[in-house]
Amino acid sequence: MAYVRKRGNQLALVHGERDTETGKVCQRVLFTFYSKKEAVAALDNAQGQLLQDLLELEYPEIRFPWKRIWWELARNIDVLPEEYEYREAEMVKRFRADLCAFTRQLVLNEPQWLFSSAELLRQHRYELEYLMELIRWRLKLCDTKPDEWNRDNEFYWRWRLRGKEVPVDTEEEISGLYDQGDLNRTEAILRLLAESFESDAESHNYLGLIALDRGNLDEAERHFTKMMELSRKRLPRRLTKSFFKNNHRGKPYRRGLSNLMITLNRLGRYDEALRLADQLEGVCGDREGAECYRADIHLNRGAWEEAVRAARYVRKLWPEMSFVAAMGAFEMGRMEESVADFLHGACNHPGAAPLITGRRPKAPKNNDEARDRQVGAVFLQNLAGYQARNGPRARRFFGALTANPEFGALMDEIEETRRRRDEERKTNARIAWDLLERMESPKFAVERAAEIYRRLRMGTQSARTVASAN
Repeated sequence: MAYVRKRGNQLALVHGERDTETGKVCQRVLFTFYSKKEAVAALDNAQGQLLQDLLELEYPEIRFPWKRIWWELARNIDVLPEEYEYREAEMVKRFRADLCAFTRQLVLNEPQWLFSSAELLRQHRYELEYLMELIRWRLKLCDTKPDEWNRDNEFYWRWRLRGKEVPVDTEEEISGLYDQGDLNRTEAILRLLAESFESDAESHNYLGLIALDRGNLDEAERHFTKMMELSRKRLPRRLTKSFFKNNHRGKPYRRGLSNLMITLNRLGRYDEALRLADQLEGVCGDREGAECYRADIHLNRGAWEEAVRAARYVRKLWPEMSFVAAMGAFEMGRMEESVADFLHGACNHPGAAPLITGRRPKAPKNNDEARDRQVGAVFLQNLAGYQARNGPRARRFFGALTANPEFGALMDEIEETRRRRDEERKTNARIAWDLLERMESPKFAVERAAEIYRRLRMGTQSARTVASAN
């Protein structure tokens, strides 16, 4: 809970926090009042409401008893001086100090004079190039005219109450860099931002995703754990399902929870991953997401029935989970069910089936094929434990299934229907769209699976007869 305390000739709005290492309670300064004029403005209803909104937005995890805070501020107002140079003392002084420190380092590190300076600049090339682009962009916009959306008051409340986290526009830019796939450049910039904004959770999320892409699972675990710690500090002490349902502030915590679950699953720490799945369902209210992760975890740990049940529960949202159900049914000897599940996954993602069965897929030519390939790649990554233990036998069975002529003909039909659907988008027709929707349903897969499995069995028996004769 926040309260007002004297600090020399200033009044500070503080919050008591317990140090995790020493166990002692220390005061964290949330905001400082520097003059009587500012305090009077805060006590005014209209301006005071603005300050309340800004503080609650910046510190959503802290409770502010405003009546008590305003009473303490009014009672101690005589401590404050009459005036204070806000722009010079706060905004300009801070910016100038950091600018001078940065300028000093650039001037002193002359690469032609010192080879060690050349190495240092080369080491930070990505960060410096990013700052060059950022400076150009900021200067391009610095002639913006004041309006109701960008104007600050004479105490610079809006400027002073920001800086804990990376601004939204910068975060979107980093997201775009990550999507482009230049991981080295993106990682360098993210590390710079993570050090500059120590409370920013999303920087650690992207650093964790980069580590996950590279297969550095221990590093990914550290970043996702850090992300959860930072995002948890921004949430209320008591978390409820309704909070996560109705408030976007819980999204970073859920992302960290999900990504950490994926990492622990790939590390083979299945019990820990399942506990996080229980947390995702029980605390965050996301049963669908929890069951999706449970399906992968259960298949890796050999709990076939649980894997099939979880995968089928979520396959309307994520049809690719039918591949997981197919593997679980196969391990239990329920072959026709297994074929139907695999067929459902393949009808939704035909390009993923060859990758899952160990065959080299063709190069993607459109967004659908690129997404199919990504589905297959993620399947192999998340189910590495199952693949290592049971993969060869499953690949033989499903490889024979995908080599079946009827299966191939069906995949060709899916591809052609997709092509016609894309052409229909230029018109008002929905013939191919409706047909594809039916072909991607579990019911369609069950109907076609019986005949495909019958022919698959006949082919297997014929091969065995020939082998015995020889």
